[in-house]
Amino acid sequence: MFQVQDYNDLFLYVYIFVDDALKDIEQQSGYKFRTHSKLKPAEVLTIQIVGEFMEKKTEKAIYMLLKEYKTLFNAVISRSSFYKQLKKHAWILEFLMQYFSETFDNGDDVCFVDGFPIPIKKLVRKNNGVNINGRANVGCCASLEEYFYGLKRHILVGTTGIPRNLLFSPANVHDVNLLEPLLEYEQDKTVVCDKGYIGHEQAAAVAVNNNEIVTEKRKNQIGHEEHNKAIHPLMKRRKVVECIISHLERLHSKTMKQRSFWTLKARMIAKCIAIGTAIVYNIENGFEKLLCMKILHPEFL
Repeated sequence: MFQVQDYNDLFLYVYIFVDDALKDIEQQSGYKFRTHSKLKPAEVLTIQIVGEFMEKKTEKAIYMLLKEYKTLFNAVISRSSFYKQLKKHAWILEFLMQYFSETFDNGDDVCFVDGFPIPIKKLVRKNNGVNINGRANVGCCASLEEYFYGLKRHILVGTTGIPRNLLFSPANVHDVNLLEPLLEYEQDKTVVCDKGYIGHEQAAAVAVNNNEIVTEKRKNQIGHEEHNKAIHPLMKRRKVVECIISHLERLHSKTMKQRSFWTLKARMIAKCIAIGTAIVYNIENGFEKLLCMKILHPEFL
């Protein structure tokens, strides 16, 4: 059992996870993660994941971790080289998130879906400046009862809280349209969603790998009282996905200032991996997974 006492231990703990995952992916796919940089891909990804865990807001702040903890790594490279390595290895993060979910969260047949907004800028400034490679648009957040300009994130988590999939859409795209691609890798699952995922597109999502979609009915739908009462125990378990979203917001997921969609996506996936790593650590050490606001157990700090 690995005990994390300080951030030096955290770097080592995350590096072991990432390095083992890359080796397993290499064996399964036959692909070799090669680089001409002095830093290995596992080292670059470890710095990024730990940087997100430490609530670093910018890529420059993440790079400064390399200098601050330089004794843990093979070499210290320039900031421009580090940025290039982050961009080059960004696609690996999706494989890592899928690897974590398949390895540590594959025993339950229930998972949870929710969407949440990414405001890019104020609505009155929507025609000026950044539009995230043309993907941003005006949308409505029903829970906050307000309009915003930006993107939506749609996250799928298991019962442990480990993120299993993450997708982005323009803010004006209805949540239900993302159900089918979110469940692409899931099979025979009971997927618990909120009322935002009610729609005829559910039929297409159900057809994907024989998954069952469970949502509450609206008050204007026939039989809503009996239906909502029957599924109430399942809906109470949605606290898991809501807790994960609150952790992501704690990691500044709503205030990232990326100009590129691909950079924003990579940083968001790195935040999900950071949360998943923390959950695995809590499970291995017998701590509560998600009941405290701090991602890791308070004894860690």
